[in-house]
Amino acid sequence: METRQHSLPTFKKEFDDLKNLAGKNSNLWDGARILLADVLIDKKQVKRILPLFMTPTREAKATLFIANYVKNCFTVPYREAAFLIHVKTPFGKGLHCPWMIVDDDSAMIYGRDYLGYPKKMGEFIFEESNSAVHASVKRRGIEIMKMDAVKGKPEEKPEPVFAQKFFNVRNPGQLYMLHTICLFRAKENITESCQAEIKLTVSESPVDPIAQLIDGSPFNGRMVVMDIIGGAYMFPVGFAGLYWFIMNHKLRYE
Repeated sequence: METRQHSLPTFKKEFDDLKNLAGKNSNLWDGARILLADVLIDKKQVKRILPLFMTPTREAKATLFIANYVKNCFTVPYREAAFLIHVKTPFGKGLHCPWMIVDDDSAMIYGRDYLGYPKKMGEFIFEESNSAVHASVKRRGIEIMKMDAVKGKPEEKPEPVFAQKFFNVRNPGQLYMLHTICLFRAKENITESCQAEIKLTVSESPVDPIAQLIDGSPFNGRMVVMDIIGGAYMFPVGFAGLYWFIMNHKLRYE
């Protein structure tokens, strides 16, 4: 029986494999519509779920988003929601994702196996008009997160969404308790971005406990339309640790 070993080129190749599904002249995602907002976090609670050598940034914030992926190269259109913690690491600042929900099984499998996003299945609403967006995600009968936004002024120089460092946790093969930290960065093209006034509601859930991590009202709200072109780089940088595995079981596996 062959044993697959993950080297630096293999990690990068897996990211590029998604791109190859669509052909050399196509993007991974086209016209993705994403509603985002930042929130302050409870540092004490967040530190308990971060991997080894990872801490919240001085601003102590996270980014929440709900996205409508209207066209992609590997599955049908689908929706997605995530909680992204802004972190400091020995490899610089970036984002760490401890929680993500999607409504398509192929997107869930690719996201977990290729990029280390802890995706679970849920139900979504994403309704958009010229001036407003209503988006929500529901799982196991609980509306976990809801965002109601009013679109504002266009942004001339928008901040990146995915074109920045991500530090995600991957599980190499069947080694269930050996989790590696994978550093990667995507290539994106933002075609539209505007400020947004967002009303955020996050509800308590026994198996999706993100409400206890938040410590403030949303700010830096915006609505972004973008293409995700592919990957800039991708390689392993460390291990998450046994304590991380214990503390993240609900967010990641239940």
